[in-house]
Amino acid sequence: MKRWTIIMRHDLFSAFRSFLGDRRANFGIMTALLVVPLLIAVTIPIDTVRALSVRTVVRQASDAAALAAATSNLPSKVARKDLADAVFQSNLSAAQLDLNISSAQLKESSSAGGSEPDTFTYEVVATVGDGATILPIGTLFEANIASVVKTGNQKIDIALVLDNSGSMRERDGTSSTRMAELQTAANAFVDQFSGNNQVKMAVVPFDSQVRVNTTVGIGDVINPYEEVNCEEDFESGTPELEMCLENQTTTTYTEEITTTPEFEMDCSLLTGATSYETQWCNSGKLGFNLPEEEQGRWVVGSERGTECVEWGWYWFTRYCKRERYTDTYELDSRVYVAEKKSNGRYQIARYSGTCQANRSYNQGDWTPCGTVHSYERIIFDQPEPAPVTQTVTRTVTAFSNGPRQDKDESDPTRTPDADLIYTGTETYDGCYTDRAQPYDITGYTMPNPNTETKLRRAQCANDSLSYTAGLTNQHHTVKSTIDGMTPAGWTNITIGMAWGMEALSQTPPLTGARSSNTTRKIIVLMTDGENTQNYWKNVNVRMGNRWVVSQTVLNSINARTLAACQTAKDQGVEIYTVNLVDADSSLLSQCATDPANALTAIRGGLEDAFKDVANQIKRTYLAG
Repeated sequence: MKRWTIIMRHDLFSAFRSFLGDRRANFGIMTALLVVPLLIAVTIPIDTVRALSVRTVVRQASDAAALAAATSNLPSKVARKDLADAVFQSNLSAAQLDLNISSAQLKESSSAGGSEPDTFTYEVVATVGDGATILPIGTLFEANIASVVKTGNQKIDIALVLDNSGSMRERDGTSSTRMAELQTAANAFVDQFSGNNQVKMAVVPFDSQVRVNTTVGIGDVINPYEEVNCEEDFESGTPELEMCLENQTTTTYTEEITTTPEFEMDCSLLTGATSYETQWCNSGKLGFNLPEEEQGRWVVGSERGTECVEWGWYWFTRYCKRERYTDTYELDSRVYVAEKKSNGRYQIARYSGTCQANRSYNQGDWTPCGTVHSYERIIFDQPEPAPVTQTVTRTVTAFSNGPRQDKDESDPTRTPDADLIYTGTETYDGCYTDRAQPYDITGYTMPNPNTETKLRRAQCANDSLSYTAGLTNQHHTVKSTIDGMTPAGWTNITIGMAWGMEALSQTPPLTGARSSNTTRKIIVLMTDGENTQNYWKNVNVRMGNRWVVSQTVLNSINARTLAACQTAKDQGVEIYTVNLVDADSSLLSQCATDPANALTAIRGGLEDAFKDVANQIKRTYLAG
C-alpha cells in the first residue's frame, strides 16, 4: 500500500512538472500537491462557463432548425426533416465545440387534431467532449434541448375593442370620417383570417358604455341615496333635500325574466358508442366537447404488417428482393364531427376508415388518415336547452336621478353614467356601465345578481351604440357588426377592455370562448382619444365660467384602464393597441403586452396598422 501511494505521488509530481515547466520543477512535491485544489477551483468554473456557452450555441442551432422546418412550405415531412438537420449542422462549429450529438430529430404535431402540422419541435441530446474543457470532465455536461415553433395554424380567440365615441365623426381635413376609416381597416383585419375556422372574433364597440343583447347575470340596481343622511347632506327647503327624501321610499314590483341555460353535454345520450368513445366524451376530447363545433380524428386500432419496398423480376415473375421488407401498420380510425344543426339539436356524427402508416399508433392517438373515411352514423343527439321564464319580485328604491332627456354629447353640463343608471321603470335597451370596483376591471369574475359582482344596467347615453358581438368564426357576421357602428358619446376605455375580457372568458354573459389551455387569447384595442368619462367621474370640470379637463380625474380614470389591461395580461391575454391621431400613446404603450405591440396611425394609415397587427398575430414564433 505504501509503495502504491509513493508511485501515485510521483506520477502527480511528474504530471505537474510537465504542466508547470522546467523552471518550476524545483518547487518540490509539496508545492505540486498544493496546486491541485487550486487548479480544480479555477478550472471547474471555467469548464462550466464553457459548457454553458456550448449549450447556448446548441440551443440557437436547434431554434434555427425548428424555424426553418416551420417556415419552409416543403410538402413532405422527410424534406422538412432533412432541411432542419442541415440547418442545425450548419449552425454548429463542431471542430471548435467538440460536441458529441447522440440524438437530433424533428417532431411534428397538430394542436387542433388536423392533418397539417402546426407545431415543430427539434430535440437535441448532446454532451461536451473533453476537447472543450481543461480537465477531462467534459462529458459531465449534457444538453437536452427541445426548440418548439408554432405556426399560424392555431386556435385563436380575438376581441376587437373599438372606440365608437363622438370624436370618431371627425374628418380631420380628409374626405372620410375616422369611423369610416376604422370600418375599412377593421374589415381588412378580419379578411386576413378569411377561411380560417380556427380563428374566432368578437367585436366590442364602446363609448362610455357597452351595449349587449342579453339578460344573463343582471342584478338589482344600486340606489345612490340609499345610505345618504338627507338632512345632513342637503339644506332644509332645497329641491335636493326633497329629491333625496323622495328617493329613499321603497316600492315592490315583479317582472318576468327569460333566460336560456348554458348547454351542458350529457354523455349518457351516446347511442351505439364503444367504451372508449364514452371515455372520450366524459373527458371532453376533441369532437366530443360540445357546444364546440369541431371534429376529432382518432385511432381506435393498429395492426402490424409488412410491405415490400423493392421488387425484382425472375423469368418474368415479380418477387420481393430478399430483406427488402419493411413494417407497416394498418390503422383503424374514426372521425367525430360535432355540430349544432339548423333544427337546434347538437349532434355528433361518426365516420370510419383505415389507412397505412409507417409506425404504430396507440388507441386514442391522433390519426394520420386523411379523407378515406366514410359516414357511419349519428352517435349523439341532444336538443338545445329550452328558454326558462320566471317571475321575480324585486324591492327597489324608486330614485329619480335616471336618464337625462338631453343626450347631446356636446352639452358640457352632462354628468357621468351614474345619472343614467337603470331604475327598473324605464324601457331597457341593453346598455351597461362599469361594474362596482374592483370588478370594473375584469371579465373573469362571474357576475352574480346577488353580490357586488353583478353587471350594472344603464340607460343608453347614446341610442346609436352598436351591440357587442360574441366570439364566432363566421367572419361575415363580424364584418356586419363593424359596418353597423356609429360614433357618439364619451370615451371609457376601461369598460371596452373589461368587455373584451368578457368576450374571451368562458363565464357568462358572452359565449363562444374556448379554453385558454388550447387557445391564444388576444385583444386588439383601437381608440382615437383619451378617457373622458366612467361611471364615477367626468374629466370635464367647471373652472369659473368655463369647462376644463381635470388632470387629476383623468389620471384616476387612466389608472382603472391600466388595471384592466394588467388583469387581461395576468390571464395570458396578448394585447395590441392602435392609436389613431389623438389617443394617449403612453397609456396605450403601457396597456399593450409589449411596447412593440402599441401602434400609432395617422389618418390614412389605419388599415396598414391593422394589417400589421394581423401579421404579428399570424406569425410563426418560438414557443419554447
